[in-house]
Amino acid sequence: MSEKFKPGQFESLIDLGGGTMPTMAKFAETSKSEFYINVEKNWPDENPINPKKDIADKRDKEEYLKMQYVVVKDDMLDFISKIPDNSANFTINGINYQIIKNQKYHKALAQELVRATKEGGIIFGVQSDVFNYLSGEEFKDKVREIEKGRTERIFEKMKIEGNKKTNHETK
Repeated sequence: MSEKFKPGQFESLIDLGGGTMPTMAKFAETSKSEFYINVEKNWPDENPINPKKDIADKRDKEEYLKMQYVVVKDDMLDFISKIPDNSANFTINGINYQIIKNQKYHKALAQELVRATKEGGIIFGVQSDVFNYLSGEEFKDKVREIEKGRTERIFEKMKIEGNKKTNHETK
């Protein structure tokens, strides 16, 4: 997927539900992101919260250490609701009905993604239910789908005036 983006395009990349072996950290590194945040509710307590130190020796240490890498042990929706409007790029991969059964959660997550993604920013990933909402009628004036592959999807947030924080209910 990295060939679809320009180096330096992602100053910030937030990986929602990135897991314990986040492949998007390597993507963020190769795309020259300044910082990468992995939001993972189920991050094991025995794993370091800043895993960059432990894995830097396995990669080009000098290049890898240029990127700030942080793990946040939190629910995706709770975390993103604290992010300021228009502030980051996001990736979400494999977060579907089998992982989170509550479809209201996926819709609320889509609303928060649109609010928190910076204008001109990107939301991308594979096989996540949130993309079904992003491509729907509710967000047609806020995001546009710039690529739809067999499994991957890429959305860009349009530059618009007056974005307001959305309220969400998941219960």
